[in-house]
Amino acid sequence: MAVEFDGLLLLETKVTNARASTISANSRASYLGSTFSTYAGHRSAFFNLYQDYHRVMSAGLEREMSAHSKGLQRQVAGAISQGQIKVGKYPMSFGLYKQVVMAMLQSTSRDMIFSRTFKILSWNLMYRAANTVSICYGHLVWRDDALCIYFAHMTNDLRGTRPRDPRHVYANPISPEIGLILALGKSYAFHDIVSLQLLRVCFEKQVYIGLPMGLIPTTLTFIRAMMSTNDLEKPLISVQSYSVVELQLTTLERIRCAKEHQLTANRGRRLAPPSVAVHLRAGWSMGGVQDRYHRHDAAGDMFVGRTVSGHPVLQPEFAILPPHFTTSDEEVQRAKEIYFPGLPQIVGFVAKFALASLIYHIDFLRQKLSNDHPLFQSPLFTDAELIPQLRSRVQCDSNNGEMQPTGVPPHVKILSELLSVRSEVKEAVQLRNERHKTAYGGAKRDV
Repeated sequence: MAVEFDGLLLLETKVTNARASTISANSRASYLGSTFSTYAGHRSAFFNLYQDYHRVMSAGLEREMSAHSKGLQRQVAGAISQGQIKVGKYPMSFGLYKQVVMAMLQSTSRDMIFSRTFKILSWNLMYRAANTVSICYGHLVWRDDALCIYFAHMTNDLRGTRPRDPRHVYANPISPEIGLILALGKSYAFHDIVSLQLLRVCFEKQVYIGLPMGLIPTTLTFIRAMMSTNDLEKPLISVQSYSVVELQLTTLERIRCAKEHQLTANRGRRLAPPSVAVHLRAGWSMGGVQDRYHRHDAAGDMFVGRTVSGHPVLQPEFAILPPHFTTSDEEVQRAKEIYFPGLPQIVGFVAKFALASLIYHIDFLRQKLSNDHPLFQSPLFTDAELIPQLRSRVQCDSNNGEMQPTGVPPHVKILSELLSVRSEVKEAVQLRNERHKTAYGGAKRDV
């Protein structure tokens, strides 16, 4: 009886506090700043409180909460129409994303190397940071021309019963500042140094170490990634100015990338990736029809992966291949061991493409980075003899036919054929003009 009495007393106390925060006269004004979804969550927790104590809510209290909910909905709708509140967070535009990643690339901080990889990986996977931080080396597989990443847990599959469909991520030789494979190459070059520093800091502060085979070595890297992003706020204020979204000190905290990925995949394009493939890649639930009717094949996710990675979907370069070695011999294997010391063998094939990206974009890195950047102190840039030998073996085309582009829609092939026909017509016109000029000049001399 004493336990039941204490439970009823605790329930009465919680009900009193909850009523004061959800149905009071001043609560509507406080909820207007966070829209109706925040109140709906508190209201659901309020009903769950009664279920936990096996009690039934009184009819009067239930009517009072229902009336308050309807009144709050009307006030929120009026505030949204008048522009007093903003629903959701500001989406990060693709232009701002490129500026943030470029600022991270040019930073001389070693922590920023992993922070930049974390940012680009989250963008390409169209997932939240909490999912990105759980990726392990064993989740990475290279297939054809794409890096496939498997998720062990998704927001639309809490029990883990659905099939594991990989997310395809592609290199971007056209815009290397946002290329994930190049970012992985930079991270692999500092694998031993940064991992030891993180382990030492975690031991001193008694921070819990996550999976030892994690792509991001420890849980602390996620915190460092967020701290490094905050360091970029002040430079961005002087670089970019928006009329609608003002970049203040907390703007990057309010900007959300999770929903902008779909906008990037579909905005301004008549030939956008299928919406079902975009929703499934982002992990958004579509109800009970998702696994029964709406199942995409690998080609759908490949198309989305190429689009999100920044490939120009209306250009023939959309089908460009990643930088890769034409031959794989002992010299390439030795270079990989020198440049990526201590890297697990499970990602050896991924590391070979990461090394090819570093070699292919070495001129770009020397042009964009300062001379005191930590990358220039790595073994890659200190070996002046091996770099020219490796550069002669790296290419992005498929002359030998061993690697073919995946995830390419039919219109890209049509664009390539049209460009070839256009060049042939230009050559024919030039040849005709030269012949006409020669014939006209010869006739003039005869006269």
